[in-house]
Amino acid sequence: SSDEVVLVFSEPLRTDATRFTVDGTLRAGAVASSVIGDGATVIVSPSPNWDEAAQAVQTLTGGVTDRAGNSGGIFAEYVVASGAVYVDGDDGTPGGTGSDSDPVDTIGEAVDNADPGEVIRVTGGTYDEPIELGDGVVISGGWDDDFVDQDPLANPTIIEPNDPSSAPDDSPTGSVSCSGVASALVTGLEIRGAGGAARAAVLIGAGCGDRVVFTENRIIANTTSGTGYGVYVEDGGNALFFFNEIRGGSGDGVSYAVFLEAAGSSLELAENLIDGWHGNPASYGVF
Repeated sequence: SSDEVVLVFSEPLRTDATRFTVDGTLRAGAVASSVIGDGATVIVSPSPNWDEAAQAVQTLTGGVTDRAGNSGGIFAEYVVASGAVYVDGDDGTPGGTGSDSDPVDTIGEAVDNADPGEVIRVTGGTYDEPIELGDGVVISGGWDDDFVDQDPLANPTIIEPNDPSSAPDDSPTGSVSCSGVASALVTGLEIRGAGGAARAAVLIGAGCGDRVVFTENRIIANTTSGTGYGVYVEDGGNALFFFNEIRGGSGDGVSYAVFLEAAGSSLELAENLIDGWHGNPASYGVF
């Protein structure tokens, strides 16, 4: 992407203490940054050394220090998009070409047909299907019927599988899940856990890399019965969540907004609203 990220801070920065990394690595020359104006505004953009072919979804993190010596971090994501697949749950057709004039009707079909580096644009509506993330694929919700304007508040894209059956407590299932995916980006969705025991809105499975990114989503555990999870991270799972609303369930069972299964589970959280909500008999924010 050639797009710039403009960062405006409340205090002027020390230019000698402003560093940015790409996917956790300080790549020399990969990111160009310049401090302008009063010193509180930084423009960040990919340089010619940005490795577009290596990763379809790349996260940009920054460590900054203001002139008073206070340090902090920022998060943004670059998407190197090679094309788009379009989904319209109301007017799309099974087996469609996936173009904006002939969209498919399910996100699952779009994921199956998308290549790494492609963005799946999804119109508002309720999608009764579990979603398995594809490697290097972006899922972007909240689009209007013409795929022109993205507004998740006006056009909520709701993922809510209608699956009330129970699963064994040691085998949770997710409305959106990933397994063995090195990178993916999910944004602009409202993800709800299905009813029944051991249901998670988002399931991060073993082998998911820390370049699996969820940002600007509403993630809500089931609200019917049984143990519910907003985000469940299995042993060996990794992901990055920032600027999301993550809530537990409100049904007749223990509720977890975020649950890490074992010591091998890893989750990076930044700037999220996390609430265990109203589980019965107990609720937990992060467990």
